[in-house]
Amino acid sequence: MEHQPSEIARVRNERYAQWQKSAPITCAALAIAALVSAYTFRPNPLVIGGTFFGGLAVFLSWRSALLERHNVAVAHMLAGIILALSGAVFAGNVGRWVMFSQSFPWFGLGLFLPIWFTRRRNRAP
Repeated sequence: MEHQPSEIARVRNERYAQWQKSAPITCAALAIAALVSAYTFRPNPLVIGGTFFGGLAVFLSWRSALLERHNVAVAHMLAGIILALSGAVFAGNVGRWVMFSQSFPWFGLGLFLPIWFTRRRNRAP
């Protein structure tokens, strides 16, 4: 069964619209998790910055893919993966779950904050 390009584009746009709709509550939950993580584990600022910018690069990759700029999307995704993995490099000698707890909320904020701001910008009169 072969899908039409217009159908694939429609599904992509519908999924992105769902993420835009849920972005405010997702950002609030991720911000709370990030603050709790920062207070509890006191991660290295490079963990926070690297994973946040990794999420931002993944967002840019996603937007590039929606605009069918595939070479740019691949470049952003590679940068996103490298930056997201910086959390593992700079986290120090901690367990897997602590490392995940330190970096995931910041990665999520890097991904969802631009989605939320894009939504707010598109809705502004």
